[in-house]
Amino acid sequence: MKRVAYVVTLLALASTVVAYFAIPTRMELVPMPPVEFFEARPEWDARRLEIEQRLARAYWDCAVVTIQWKYPYGLRLPEDPPGEFQIDARLLADARKLAPQSRERYWKRLQNVWHLRESWHRVRVWNSGWLTKPFEFWQGAIGTKR
Repeated sequence: MKRVAYVVTLLALASTVVAYFAIPTRMELVPMPPVEFFEARPEWDARRLEIEQRLARAYWDCAVVTIQWKYPYGLRLPEDPPGEFQIDARLLADARKLAPQSRERYWKRLQNVWHLRESWHRVRVWNSGWLTKPFEFWQGAIGTKR
């Protein structure tokens, strides 16, 4: 009985290790922007700094949700911001006046941090396609015989 438990444990451990290394990884932007992405000027008061932090966070969220999929890790960002690099200034009541001119500024800041290692992290992505591939093959083979 101990031998069976040992074999089952060994198989479970081996399959876990194989599964871990079989799961592919990809690089994704970190959820929180790096410090270098935020801008702080000496002439800004506390209110302006708070508005800028919210603007920076909104533009970073846009990069996480949209931009990283169009320009993945390792690719250079274009000089001009793409149309997708937008925030809804209506959601940032205090920032409405600053939002139109902030787009270019935060695009430049994004370009500056895009290549930094701390802007990215490696994520393991489960892909169950290998489970269904054999069935797709047989389904295709059966479908061609008709």
